[in-house]
Amino acid sequence: MVVMFPQTRSHCLLPVLLLTYISYCDVVRGQEDSAHWSFQPIQNPPVPVVINSERVTAPIDRFIIARLEAEGLAPADRARPTKLIRRLYLDLTGLPPRPADIDEFVTDESPDAYSRLVDRILTSPSYGERWARHWLDVARYADSNGMDENRAYVNAFNYRDYVIRSFNRNNAFDQFLREQLAGDLLPVDATDPVERLAIMTDRMVATGFLAIGPKGLREVDGTKMEMDIIDDQVATVSKAFMSLTFECARCHDHKFDPISTRDYYALAGIFKSTRTMTQIIDSRGKGNGFWMEQPIPRDPAAQIQFDKEVTVHEKSLEAARSELPSGIVKIVDIDETKLSPDQKSELVIYKATRENAVRLVAYLKLRDERPRPPPSGMAMSVAEGTIQNVPVHVRGSHLNLGDQVARGVPWFLTRESETPEEKSSGRLELAEWLVSPEHPLTSRVIVNRIWQWHFGDGLVRTPDNFGINGETPSHPQLLDWLAVDFMQSGWSIKRLHRMIVLSGTYQQACRASTESRVNPTDVDPENRLLWHFPRLRMDAEQVRDSILFAGGRLDQSMGGSLLTLKPRDYVTDAKSFQHLVKYHNRRRAVYQPVIRNKVYSLFRIFDFPTPSLVNGDRSSTNIPAQALLLMNSPLVIRSAAVLAESSLSDSQLNDEQRVADGYLTILGRRPNDNEVRAALSYVRSYAEDAERPASGWQSFLHALMVSNEFLYIE
Repeated sequence: MVVMFPQTRSHCLLPVLLLTYISYCDVVRGQEDSAHWSFQPIQNPPVPVVINSERVTAPIDRFIIARLEAEGLAPADRARPTKLIRRLYLDLTGLPPRPADIDEFVTDESPDAYSRLVDRILTSPSYGERWARHWLDVARYADSNGMDENRAYVNAFNYRDYVIRSFNRNNAFDQFLREQLAGDLLPVDATDPVERLAIMTDRMVATGFLAIGPKGLREVDGTKMEMDIIDDQVATVSKAFMSLTFECARCHDHKFDPISTRDYYALAGIFKSTRTMTQIIDSRGKGNGFWMEQPIPRDPAAQIQFDKEVTVHEKSLEAARSELPSGIVKIVDIDETKLSPDQKSELVIYKATRENAVRLVAYLKLRDERPRPPPSGMAMSVAEGTIQNVPVHVRGSHLNLGDQVARGVPWFLTRESETPEEKSSGRLELAEWLVSPEHPLTSRVIVNRIWQWHFGDGLVRTPDNFGINGETPSHPQLLDWLAVDFMQSGWSIKRLHRMIVLSGTYQQACRASTESRVNPTDVDPENRLLWHFPRLRMDAEQVRDSILFAGGRLDQSMGGSLLTLKPRDYVTDAKSFQHLVKYHNRRRAVYQPVIRNKVYSLFRIFDFPTPSLVNGDRSSTNIPAQALLLMNSPLVIRSAAVLAESSLSDSQLNDEQRVADGYLTILGRRPNDNEVRAALSYVRSYAEDAERPASGWQSFLHALMVSNEFLYIE
């Protein structure tokens, strides 16, 4: 394109013309960017017809096989039963199958054996613990604020437990989203008081999604501190649900995506109108933050019963009070040590008659028999604040304000300028907009995340960035088909799981088929077309939990907090610099405290994500530190020792059976003859230890726990 500038002797017009040209180019770029695939309406493509239809067990397979056939490739054979059941258990529960489960599945020849296994696993409480952890990565969950002061979020666990409950209950994802953004604003239809209180509590706890982010609590400039907290909320909501980097537009229009600073501050106004902190600025005008927490009942039924008992008690107390002169009531309700001589005299005179004394004793007894409240707690949450709009902060500075922007949703996705109700922050309207069937991103983003957590890579390999700089989908029609089906089937995540894991694509072996007309690695070296199931390394939680589980040491009790600190306590002692959070327990990994700036060492070495940022795509490295940790970790050594002692204590087993049980428990399969001979030779050649007769077996089992076969899922 050539732009002609009018000739003029005045140089002062040149800057104006340049700015006009730049603005024009920005408009053109914005129009082009708005044509990006992820900003287009979701289509409902037809399911393809394929030649190799005998390999189809779900609609998903037709999309995958159609691409493979176009490239001359064939899907891999079905995985062996032992591989498949181990893959399924670790994927859906984060734990390996028990030996009895493996034997039952391998010997079950009924055609529906696999589908029944899937249904059983999806009802396991362990499912929610596993899949909640995936979402907690996206929600940047942590048990401390990090940043300038690392103080304990001792009540953040309530949000974590809410997420676990939501996955186990198969709460619809659209409702899950609404509750996290605006749970406190949602109407409650339940009429039963207990159910109503339970729903209200859950929804208030859900808004912890907005509250648990990193916070600088001692920022010198309190206004900047507040805007930093709002920035975290804008960034988290936009990236978690839309996979867009709105935070880039805090200081200037987005350099790549069609997101303007006005779009950013339209969202910022919603969270500016939301109360996240009880205090932002102290009496000196300095930043001195404290996050908001609200009381919640631990047992809604007990709370409702208590409320009823209090009502009855108050009525009885009022009746007893009415039989006493008001002056006497005032006197007896005062601490006796604080009574004046005249008040003491008046009380003695009143007690002089037996009838008065009886009434007074009955009143005092009833007053002191107030029902005891049930245990309660506190939850990090948000609430409606002072409703206000936010002006554009030029270059991101609150000291340089531009035009005020009405609260609302991004213009480039809606082409509308409607604003929330005058008395509303706009959180509920934002949530409803996000789950609208016309929204081009939300359903695409979540089905892509689910796909990625099953296969290691999403259909879009940049799950947190669907913008211009993100990757395009490997199977765009499949992505849209899944997004439409997901919405039409009630946003059910468990249904989506079932469809994926029952597909032939998921059940493939990790080795290529011999039926391909071309070499698969030449055509698709990264396996983007899924011509085999990808070999996946266990993540940090799977490693820790599987080791404890294999040793029979895993504590599978659910919920609650392992923090022993008080609210706002530092997580590191200021004098000794000692980390005050301990991990010497056997609870599941999802319940281990996540401390910003000081992540648990085992988690850190196995690529646990930075808990201050939305992270839907963990890295998976293979470094020497991982092997060294497993070789020397007391957790692994003790688990191998306990398993060895248990095996030796069973007098019904011979050594060959002990080897077989070790393989089945740790690796999920039985050993072949060569492996049995090698294991027995190793154990018998091991130096005898009179004080530790199980040391040879312990070493053998420890070796299995640090093997690649244990660490990788096929």
